[in-house]
This record gives sequence, structure tokens and C-alpha cells, in this order.
Amino acid sequence: MSNHKPLVVTYAEAGKILMGISARSVRRMVDKGDLPYVKVRGRVGIPYDALLVYVNSRTQFAHEDQEKQCLTAERIAHSGGSRTPIAQADKLAEVVKLLTSKKQKR
Repeated sequence: MSNHKPLVVTYAEAGKILMGISARSVRRMVDKGDLPYVKVRGRVGIPYDALLVYVNSRTQFAHEDQEKQCLTAERIAHSGGSRTPIAQADKLAEVVKLLTSKKQKR
């Protein structure tokens, strides 16, 4: 693969990204509604950005006082500074809205 990230990955590729879990486990996550999917000409895949949202929503910190804090698009966007990827944070915020607004149907 080149330096750019794919828009959509297969269940197997998503599993590798998610610490080497199986494609079957990814399918269960989709069936449960934990991950959205996209269908293209009969093939089913996972949007790459949805994997980022999934991982970020489950990020936990070692200290108890920070335990409930998660890295969110809003936190990224409002952290400021020249290194803040505002465009990426905005895109991530859109994906979060899609994921939290309603469960997608197959």
C-alpha cells in the first residue's frame, strides 16, 4: 500500500488494524452495531475512518482521574496549536455524528 489510507477496508484488513482480531470478530462487531459498514457492488467493507472512531472512543488512560476521558473529535479540534489536524478532526466529527445518530441498516 502507498502512504494514503484506503477509504474502505475488508473485514480481514479491519481485523489486522484492530490488533489482529479475526475477520469473523469484525463481522460480529458489524452485526452488533459497533462498527458501520458500506456495501459497494455487493462487497461489504468497513470505512477506515470508522475504525479510527472506534479505537478513539475506547481509549482509556492509566490514571483513575483521567479514566473516563477519551480522545474525541471535539477535543482534537479544540486543542489548538499549529499541529492540530483541524480538517481531520472535522471529518472525524462527521463520522462520529453518523455513528451516534442511528444504527445503519444493511
